[in-house]
Amino acid sequence: PGNIVGKVLPGTGVMILAANNVHIYENTIRNNKSVGTGIVSYFITEEPMTDKTYNPYTSDIHVYNNNYDRNVGLPTLNYEIGKLMAIKYGRTTPDIIYDGMQDPDVHSGLCLQNNIQADFTNLDIENNFEKWYSPFISNFSEDKTIYKCLTNHKISTNSY
Repeated sequence: PGNIVGKVLPGTGVMILAANNVHIYENTIRNNKSVGTGIVSYFITEEPMTDKTYNPYTSDIHVYNNNYDRNVGLPTLNYEIGKLMAIKYGRTTPDIIYDGMQDPDVHSGLCLQNNIQADFTNLDIENNFEKWYSPFISNFSEDKTIYKCLTNHKISTNSY
């Protein structure tokens, strides 16, 4: 036993874990050592699921109109995912990381729009994590254009 917070990679700005209908917008996400925004299913925890009614997927996630500002540096290396990011990306870990586990019963998945200075990667854990070494030789997709929002999220003129 343990807690799910203990599984979050230290140095993470925003973590969306097995959630639906989430909007992350108009933020400055700055100086995160490991990842600015992580969008992941429960599967990435590698913990057993005992509740048959629990939905482990993310769906209907909107990340838009955010400003990402990250200093170049290695992610936290105390976790396997941190080591993987360091090996694959060195000191330039992507700002937005998606595990690629789309809920097969839901058609609205991920929406990315107007995120300034944001690099992206899709880990595609269903296909790229079959064997222990698979992620190290996989080519993760960095194409965020396929996650273009169907709704146009306009930039707010509000002053905060």
